[in-house]
Amino acid sequence: MSDLSISGTSYNPYLPVTADRSSSNASASNDNTTSSEGTPVSLLIQNATTAKSGSSGALRAGTGTVSVLSASLGDDGTSIFGSMPSQNSAILNKILQTATERYSALQQVITDSASQKTAAIDTQNEAWISVKAQINNAQAAVSSGQDSIKRVSDNLSSIRDSVGMSHEDVEYYAGKFDDMINAISNEADSGGTTSLVGNINRVDYSGNEIEYRNNPSLATSTITGTYVATDYRIKVDDGSVWVPDPGTDTITHYTALQGEAKEIETAGITLTESTSTRTGLKLASYDPATNKITMEVTINPDDPPQIVTGTLQRTGLGLMPSWFYGGLATDADRQRAYRDIDAASVNLTAASGQLQLAANQVGGDQRRADAALDDLTQQSVKVNSDQLDQQQALQAKSSRELSALQTNLQSLASTQSNYLNLLGGAVEDPLSQSLIDIQA
Repeated sequence: MSDLSISGTSYNPYLPVTADRSSSNASASNDNTTSSEGTPVSLLIQNATTAKSGSSGALRAGTGTVSVLSASLGDDGTSIFGSMPSQNSAILNKILQTATERYSALQQVITDSASQKTAAIDTQNEAWISVKAQINNAQAAVSSGQDSIKRVSDNLSSIRDSVGMSHEDVEYYAGKFDDMINAISNEADSGGTTSLVGNINRVDYSGNEIEYRNNPSLATSTITGTYVATDYRIKVDDGSVWVPDPGTDTITHYTALQGEAKEIETAGITLTESTSTRTGLKLASYDPATNKITMEVTINPDDPPQIVTGTLQRTGLGLMPSWFYGGLATDADRQRAYRDIDAASVNLTAASGQLQLAANQVGGDQRRADAALDDLTQQSVKVNSDQLDQQQALQAKSSRELSALQTNLQSLASTQSNYLNLLGGAVEDPLSQSLIDIQA
């Protein structure tokens, strides 16, 4: 490259430009001296000096123009690339913001999915809990009936003892006998509307029924009860009927089954035609083959008894009050009582077996309900476990990706810093500086 001539003086562009190159050039007249390209030397010197200092800002227009490459690496105002730590921080913050938003969105997807599954499980769980409650009620009715059967069995033993002792005091032990008969009737009906050993239909003598749901699809199971007491009626030949009040000592005459109570005039008074089974009834005859019965009924002790003939209908254990056994007055009466007590024991055993079948049925439904509830519990646990695993996996994946991004940014920053240091160092080189000055 040829030297530039400045006022007749040879100028080498590879040498740094100085203010004292010659005594004549240091004078004030140098302000008007120009290079061969027409640029004032003083301006070239100023540009080169300013480029080295890098204090006036990158790409500044007009006077004091600075080299792009010589801009300060630590000054965002003078560096075209800006401060690398500042750039990395801004980029990382943006990435973190985006990653946080995506992480929250993905986490919400996991939560929503788990919530939907949990809601479906909860719905089924509530349905099965309702079913289980009905099954439990049925189980309670079965258990109550089984307990009643045990107490009735004890009462039958007491009745047998009363018959055995009746020869010592007929009236007293006949009274004990009737007390136990009433106790059995009251025990049978003690369960109320859910009793499986009482509460029978007194028209057709059918056992009580309990219906309950056995699964959420509204399918039902039905238990038919039995009767562990004795109910009876005497259907008179004219169609009227005598019906006892269970658990008491009263029997009433009705116009028909489910008809109105009949009335009778006695001593000028109208009375309901009813009497006490302990004092107002006396067995005249009974044919076990045909169930034909004749009895004497006394409404008013001052009036003679009326003779009633009809058919005996009975259900349950079949054990009648003491009047049916002649008040236990004779050995023959007591023997008939013993035979009916034995039959009642057999009937009680059959009732116990029927109730055991009901217990087996309810137990099976109960086990299925428990299994369904256990399965739903396991499903719920799995949903929670899967949700936790998915959240942990999401967190781990997010951490790995953010760590990788941060590492890449650090690597990029290091590379960019190396380039900038290289470019910035070039400004200090005299040859590069002169080239920059020439271009400027």
